[in-house]
Amino acid sequence: MLKDTILDIPQQVDLTSSLIESLLKYVEERYEFCSKPIHFAANLLDARFKGEQLNEDQLMEAIDFISEMARSLNLDVGKVVANLAQFRTKTGFFSRNSLWDSANSTHPVIWWQGLCTSQPLMPIASRILKRPPSSACSERNWSLHGLIHTSKRNRLSQDKIQKLVAIHSNLVINEKQTFIYDARPVPLLEDTGKDYAVLSVHEDEAEIESESDAWSEDSNSDSDENIPLSA
Repeated sequence: MLKDTILDIPQQVDLTSSLIESLLKYVEERYEFCSKPIHFAANLLDARFKGEQLNEDQLMEAIDFISEMARSLNLDVGKVVANLAQFRTKTGFFSRNSLWDSANSTHPVIWWQGLCTSQPLMPIASRILKRPPSSACSERNWSLHGLIHTSKRNRLSQDKIQKLVAIHSNLVINEKQTFIYDARPVPLLEDTGKDYAVLSVHEDEAEIESESDAWSEDSNSDSDENIPLSA
């Protein structure tokens, strides 16, 4: 753990004990800030860990979170918690060795949905374990939405925006390119009527590809059928 690494630092670098204490305090504060009951629940429901690294307080927070989620999904809380106890103790349905043999080689969500479909705990486990551990992917998704659904393309329907985002994301993956977008006006392109530039970073080179304005002055159509999407 990070705390153990910090405690080993004095053996390599000459640091004062007060500085080490400050570092440990900072790490503890950040840990408390980043760790929430949903993280404890994810650790508890992961077949690789089963909450073995959680302390008693974190374990109870995870169980309370799972219970509240069961109520929100209109599930039988008693059956869910009892199923959780069987999961942790490897009894009942979870006594099969074949289940645990596959835990380390199968994604936790697939493990629950593919092997434990009939279990009361499965709907909760699959929902929690599907959540990304950070907001990074959400931030990228919002940035892509912002690129496509601009103030000049505000007639796009929500359904079409979702489709364009999916198409663009898959094109990027398939072409193995990383795109960096800058929607701020580019002074050098003002005279040419260009709105912004797209920086396309390839494996061996980087080049700036300009995009022209997709809207003409006389465009008064209320339909979004003919609105072009920048690649």
